[in-house]
Amino acid sequence: MGLIIRKYTDSDFFDICKLENKIFKNDSYSVFFLRQAGEILRDTFFVAQKNNELIGYALGALDQGNPTKGWILSMGVTEEFRRKKIGEKLLDVLIKALKKKKVKEIFLSVSPENTQAISLYKKHGFQLISERKAYFGPNEDRYIMRKVIDLKKV
Repeated sequence: MGLIIRKYTDSDFFDICKLENKIFKNDSYSVFFLRQAGEILRDTFFVAQKNNELIGYALGALDQGNPTKGWILSMGVTEEFRRKKIGEKLLDVLIKALKKKKVKEIFLSVSPENTQAISLYKKHGFQLISERKAYFGPNEDRYIMRKVIDLKKV
C-alpha cells in the first residue's frame, strides 16, 4: 500500500501519541495537548500513513489574535521514513490548508541544530526572521521562520 496523507481523525489519537513519543522523545507534546489539538485544529492536522501505520504528521493553527497569521506547531516523520519526501508532502498539505484559511503569513519555530528541517522550510519559501534564546527554556533556542503568502495564487 502506498503513502496516504489525510486529515487526523479521533481513531488516530493513540497512534499519534505513540508517534509523537517515537519522534520527539522527551520533547513530546502531552497527550492532553494532542487530544485537544485533535478536537480544535481538525482542519490543520494531517497524518502520513503507510501500510496502515502512522509514520508522520503536521499540525498547524491560526493565531487567535490575528487570524491572518498561521503557525506550523509541529511536524515530524519517523526516522526510518525520513529523506523520502514525506515531510515535504505533509508541509505542502498543511500550507495549502492554511492558505484556504486566508492566512497572509505562516510562522514556525525550529531548533537551530535541525538543519534538515531548516533546509526543507527554506525550500518551501520560509525565511529566518529572528533567533530566540531560551524560547522553550534554558538551552532551548529557536529560529523563527516566516513564509509570506500571496493570496492571489490561492
